[in-house]
Amino acid sequence: YICRCHPGFVSRGQSQVCEDVDECRQGFCQGGQCTNTPGSFTCHCPVGFDVSSDGRLCIDHDECSQTGMCYNGLCINMDGSFKCKCNSGFILSPTGHACIDVDECYENPRICLNGRCENTPGSYRCVCQPGFFTSADGAFCVDTNECSISGMCASGKCLNMDGSYRCVCDSGFKLTPDHRSCVDIDECQSSPCQNGRCINTQGNFRCECLPGFTLGPDGRSCVDSRRDLCYARYKDGQCTSPSTSPVTKSSCCCCSIFPDQPMGWGTPCQPCPSLNSPEFNLLCPHGPGMTYSGDDINECAQSPGVCVNGACENMMGSHRCICNSGYEVDASGKHCIDINECDDDLICNGGQCRNTPGSYQCICPTGTQLNVANHMCEDVDECRQLGPEACFNGECVNTIGSYECECPPGSVVDNTGRICIDNRRGTCWSRLVAGRCENNLPRLTLRSECCCSIGLAWGSPCELCNIHQCDCSKGFAKVDGKICTDINECDLNAGLCKGGGTCVNTEGSFTCICPPGLTLDSTGTMCLDVRQESCFTEFRHGGGTTVL
Repeated sequence: YICRCHPGFVSRGQSQVCEDVDECRQGFCQGGQCTNTPGSFTCHCPVGFDVSSDGRLCIDHDECSQTGMCYNGLCINMDGSFKCKCNSGFILSPTGHACIDVDECYENPRICLNGRCENTPGSYRCVCQPGFFTSADGAFCVDTNECSISGMCASGKCLNMDGSYRCVCDSGFKLTPDHRSCVDIDECQSSPCQNGRCINTQGNFRCECLPGFTLGPDGRSCVDSRRDLCYARYKDGQCTSPSTSPVTKSSCCCCSIFPDQPMGWGTPCQPCPSLNSPEFNLLCPHGPGMTYSGDDINECAQSPGVCVNGACENMMGSHRCICNSGYEVDASGKHCIDINECDDDLICNGGQCRNTPGSYQCICPTGTQLNVANHMCEDVDECRQLGPEACFNGECVNTIGSYECECPPGSVVDNTGRICIDNRRGTCWSRLVAGRCENNLPRLTLRSECCCSIGLAWGSPCELCNIHQCDCSKGFAKVDGKICTDINECDLNAGLCKGGGTCVNTEGSFTCICPPGLTLDSTGTMCLDVRQESCFTEFRHGGGTTVL
């Protein structure tokens, strides 16, 4: 037989006995501690060494080949050992077999100033606050210079600050809601222009004053300082009745003299704003009668003739008129109007009342006169007032409002009513023969025309004329009953001049003019031929021959 020994045993000699092989003596486990065991051995290698596959050697253990060795780092194998070279941001774990992350955020609380530190494997990350950005290496937060951005803080100045910026706006501008730019402030919304019109401009504003105002030193208030002429009337673009001295616009246009009459002011003349209009309220904030600054307007001095038919008395913010006799103030107290005295029934009783400016006139009927004591029309006693002139040749009888002339028998009153005249006409006789009336005139005459001129008797039956009854000289008569006028004898008797004579009337008489060759007789009424010449029996060749 043959003994086949188990591994680790060998047969020696002829005994066929399997004996243990002492591998330790055979050089096994070099570099380590060899311990022989029946049929085998154990090799205890130093730390970092492993027994080789044949058990003979202690060979270096490559720890780096193991999965997960030096995680997050570089494994460097060493004789009997290894070492981990950790990546940046990692440190060696307590076991030394791996690299663990370094929490930079915890180790350095001030890291990521102006930001928030977020740890990452092997590193960290800065989450920067608004207004900051991460540096190129990501290690810290860098301030963002917002002012470098185009268009930032337009119309202002950009001031960069840590993590932010600030816009300092130019005068007249304000920040927009996003604080990124400046926009114009509309100063006109706060109505900065007193008594003027506000015009907004970029970063500013300007005040345009109403006509008649000038801009004050502050550039915000329009002051009523310009003086010019004030016109009492403005109509159809024309100004009339200028004031005697220049005044301010409010002194003119706020004046309450003519509330219903447009006024004008300035050069060229411009109409004043109408009462209670917005323009008027701007110009006259204290109301009518007061200037823009609140001073009283002296209407009496400004318009001396304001109270026609009265005297002007100035009052605070107004004026009043103290009227002359015969006038009274109207409801406004600013005009003197005529008093119509004729509205009183007792005035001019018995006559007609006619109102006149400031007074009245009584027109009394004929025959009456005004009694100034009782203002009544009373009867005039014309008979006493006129005396003998009241009635010529008659008796005066007074009547209400007139008088009458009572004439004697044979007379009548003329058309004037004041003269009694004998208007009876009868035959005028120019010759008496043995008491008989003869040779009557061609037309009828008045007694005075007949008896006071060429007549010897008048009437039918005829009555002898009495020259002493004539009121006038011979040849004159009161035909109208009052005035002695010439009697035209030639008209009374066309045949007054006999013998071919022509009658020519003269003052108080008449004359007969005879034809050539005739002579007027001693009566003055007969033309006679009293010539004595030779008488020729023949007339030849323009001459007479043969004288008787």
